[in-house]
Amino acid sequence: MKEHTVFVVEKLSTLRKLAPHLSSRWPGKVYAITTLYLGLYEFRYPRGLSMADFPFVGEPTWKVRHQEQSPAFEIQGDEAHRCALDPVELLRGASSICFAADPDPAGAVAFHVLLSECLGDASARASWPALRLRALDERSISSAPDAAGATSDDWFESMRNAGIARRFFDFNYNINALALFGQALRQVGGLSRDYLVSKYSLQLLYALRDWPPARSDGALIHAMENWQGTGRYTACGMGSPASRLAILTGLRSAGLVDGVALTASGRAFLNGLHPDCCDQDLPGRIGEWEQHWPASRPKMERYLRTFFGKQKRYAQEL
Repeated sequence: MKEHTVFVVEKLSTLRKLAPHLSSRWPGKVYAITTLYLGLYEFRYPRGLSMADFPFVGEPTWKVRHQEQSPAFEIQGDEAHRCALDPVELLRGASSICFAADPDPAGAVAFHVLLSECLGDASARASWPALRLRALDERSISSAPDAAGATSDDWFESMRNAGIARRFFDFNYNINALALFGQALRQVGGLSRDYLVSKYSLQLLYALRDWPPARSDGALIHAMENWQGTGRYTACGMGSPASRLAILTGLRSAGLVDGVALTASGRAFLNGLHPDCCDQDLPGRIGEWEQHWPASRPKMERYLRTFFGKQKRYAQEL
């Protein structure tokens, strides 16, 4: 394959807006790979763990996330056309790889994981061109290529560190939650055994137990967006705009919430958890850990071991 450049974007809608400004400014063929919100890889959780292995803390591992359509596109003129080329081979043969995903921790870490899995950690940590897409209006999009930075810039490295911190926490939280909260779900009965009680779905359950009744989905999502915790940390939202409704929908599907109120099963589930599993400051803690990663890693590991260690001992005592 002749010289080509690969742009890594997050959404197809963004790629379509970028396309008219790419082929005319980069030599050779221009391709793009969409990470499709979750990236080309998802967590590979360890198997064969016994209850004695918990609380568990380990390095995140990944597996290919199968997709119905190719995430690769060729830029031709002003348009992006889906192509059947293998995204891994596109990256391996590229003369340049450019970050053009959303300028946030999720976008930065999706780029990092994609390159580390396809090209190795050294390539993922190398300095690549980076477009900082501050907005998606025509003026911002058209000016972004002329103001391109690099993945070695402070703004990108801080986002990548935050994303790596978040993925490290989520990977280890989920493994422990599947085992220890899954045990509590099974004891209640009548609930979805396959449901993963995520970090924020659990804290939302406690909020629904303790707050005055919510009036509507909108009011509850607004409260998540303006999450205050105990006031110890700078106010920060719980979850992303795209995930908040999904968190609530998941709790309903699991049988823990009906409308915007706890079900009897939801209350029984919380009664099976150690009282310290209620941590309304968790969004603030995670935000602080992200800002100081990797120096914050020991604090994060200690939190995970303490949090799930308490739950394991509590369940054994019931």
